[in-house]
Parts: sequence; structure tokens; C-alpha cells
Amino acid sequence: MITVGIAKGQIDAIRQSLGDKASRLPREVATAINATAKKVRFEASKELKKELKVPVKVLKKAIKTKSSATKDQLQAIIRLWKGYPIPLKYFGARQQKRGGVTYRINPGHKVKSILRDAFVVKQYGGNVYRRVTEKRWPIKQVYGPSPGDAFEAAGIGPLAAKVAATELPKQLTRRIRFLLLKQSGGLRGNQPSRNQ
Repeated sequence: MITVGIAKGQIDAIRQSLGDKASRLPREVATAINATAKKVRFEASKELKKELKVPVKVLKKAIKTKSSATKDQLQAIIRLWKGYPIPLKYFGARQQKRGGVTYRINPGHKVKSILRDAFVVKQYGGNVYRRVTEKRWPIKQVYGPSPGDAFEAAGIGPLAAKVAATELPKQLTRRIRFLLLKQSGGLRGNQPSRNQ
């Protein structure tokens, strides 16, 4: 799990610097933390894609926000879920004329792997199958690794910490600026006033 949050000492320092404008501070800090958590998830999914060349939407299912920040709990928790094995079709599985299916798990490898006894069934979503026995039926779907198998190789933990450390101050500055502009009357709703 990855935690994105702000220490009590930090928020007390911000509150003192804002003075009487600090009433909405916890809500704005929670918004900043949630925006940071979203960025961490996106960047982690992109980095994971370098290890497992599958669509980011498939990988994002394994990197989920377990709990979002609220004004009472100023931290968001991102769960790195091992996930289910990814169907082999996402690894560029191709039926070969001479039999078998080629695929590539690691995008860095130039040579494709081959399963000689596998085949692609277009009626079943283009997934890859093998026969369980020598008879025609039953058949069994073939899977690749699960997202969790690549977390360490992709360096997801250190990357998430780095993204959170750089993104959270930006988001906090943005939300505090919004708060100050709103308190001073420089905003109408969420838009800056054109008269000021």
C-alpha cells in the first residue's frame, strides 16, 4: 500500500500562515491529496506498462485508491493489488499458420515466445486456449502474469513516493492559492473574476 498524506505539523504551519482564512483548509488539503493520489496511480500504471505491454486500463485495475482523503482524514491510501493473471491476448498473441501462438510478455525482448499447442478462438474474444486432453474438448484459457508480478521490477514503490513528494506540494500550493483568492473576493464560483 502507498499512503499519500500530510503531517499534522505541516497543516498546523499552513493554518498559522493563513490566519483567519484557514476555515476551509482541511477540505482544500483533502482535495490536493486526492489529486496527488490520482497522479500517483496514473504514473504507476504508465511505469508498469513498460514491464507489461498491456493497455493502461487493464493495469489501473491493480493500482486502486483504497480510501480517499476527507477533511477529517487527511490521507489517501493506494492499494497495489496483485490482480488476476492477464489474458495472453493482451501480450500480442498471434495464431501461426503452422500451429501455435506467439506472444511477448516483456516489451524489451525482441524474440517472441511460442506456445505450440495453443490456439486463438475469435468467438471467445480472441483469447488463447489449450486443450486439456488429447480430445477436442474441454479447453482451458491461457494467461500471462498478473500485474503484481511486475510491481518490484517496475519500481512502483519508489516511483510512487517520488511522484507524491513532487506533486503534493504543487497541489497544496494550487489549493491554497484558490483559497486565498476566494477569501479575497478574487473568484466568482471557481472562475477568476475578469474585473480584478
